[in-house]
Amino acid sequence: MAARHPSLCHRDLDVQQHRDVRLAEQTRHPNQDIDSACKEAGLWPDIVLSGHAHLYQRFTRKVDGREIPYIVAGSGGHNVTLPRGEVIGRAPITWGEYTLVKEPVLKYGYLTVTVDMSARGKESLSVTFQAPSDQSVRDVVTVNLSTHALMVG
Repeated sequence: MAARHPSLCHRDLDVQQHRDVRLAEQTRHPNQDIDSACKEAGLWPDIVLSGHAHLYQRFTRKVDGREIPYIVAGSGGHNVTLPRGEVIGRAPITWGEYTLVKEPVLKYGYLTVTVDMSARGKESLSVTFQAPSDQSVRDVVTVNLSTHALMVG
């Protein structure tokens, strides 16, 4: 099942369902345009990945009984910087349905995405951010694909 939403900057939003994993990708900060694509497709993503800003940060959105991580991971490109006008705040900070969980990390890094379907009822999707130049800079979020809640520990 796939939906395309043409109003997102420079690229369509792809919402794909494969087994019980739903990923949404967009090129800018998380925004409400994703809602139209999800409603059209009849599903919510388990996680949203965005890669425009030159930093790493993570939000959690609570909607329809789900906890959806929104990850901005653009720290692999040119000049790791804070977007103009944005200030670094102390997490958690909540705006409506969105909570900034991991404040901006201004270091080069990469994501690893892992899907674990080995335990019935505990199927999960994990995303790990790692900064190779500083092993202490790491963030991990795991979503239980059955309950659509974030897993702790």
